[in-house]
Amino acid sequence: MRTRSLALIALVLGLGVGLAATNPTSNAYYAFVEGQLARSVERIDSTTPAGNLMRQVFTSQGALVIQSVVRPNTTRRNYGLLSIFTTKLLDVEVVVVGVGTVFIPIKGADEVAKKIAQLVPSSGR
Repeated sequence: MRTRSLALIALVLGLGVGLAATNPTSNAYYAFVEGQLARSVERIDSTTPAGNLMRQVFTSQGALVIQSVVRPNTTRRNYGLLSIFTTKLLDVEVVVVGVGTVFIPIKGADEVAKKIAQLVPSSGR
């Protein structure tokens, strides 16, 4: 039983050290957000002039959007083993948990994606 206890303690400590070492940075979060925004923009109808323009602008200026819009509106709470990122985009609070090398959207991500799609009028209007 003593060996099992020591093995369990070693496993928990190893897991803790691994999570602490891979706790996502703010820059990793910004790269994640850029990828998510790119996927949202890809869903926009590019057959309309406005949709095509929006895709082109984001493709060429995506990093600038992250720097000027996302970065100043993001706070990171670092808990050592994980981080919680809160970003205010388009009047929506987006909450994402970063643990290891994975980001898990908790709140608001789908709503922002819908608002991005609504920014471009559809061709049926």
